[in-house]
Amino acid sequence: VVLPALDYELVVPTQAHFSDRLERVNGCDSKHRCLAHYIMELALVDYATIRHAPSVLVSAALLLSNELLGHRPWSPAMAHHSRHAEEELRPCAAEMRALLFAAPTSHLQAVRRKYSVDSRHAVANLDCCQPPDVAM
Repeated sequence: VVLPALDYELVVPTQAHFSDRLERVNGCDSKHRCLAHYIMELALVDYATIRHAPSVLVSAALLLSNELLGHRPWSPAMAHHSRHAEEELRPCAAEMRALLFAAPTSHLQAVRRKYSVDSRHAVANLDCCQPPDVAM
């Protein structure tokens, strides 16, 4: 009864539902967007991150990318629009930081290769994306 009433159109939120709006609120330029997307895609192929809601993954990736690029980590506007406090995002951001630093030695290299090209600002090769003891 329910499915025919919905015309069999069921949609679950994904990271894409949140990223554009939050990136605009965050004031991301093209390079910043690429870095946030790189972090999100690394999390996408990691099974452990499935427990986080898509809005938390996007927000945590933006929080982490802000820190890596030397921007203010989490503004009141971001807290308002994302509906997530910085403290709530810290555990997820820490997991994402670990994935980011493990990427150079991971057996899954497709995402890293994708974000190593100039058209994506080669964000995978940025010093801030390398493990602290390997930074170029």
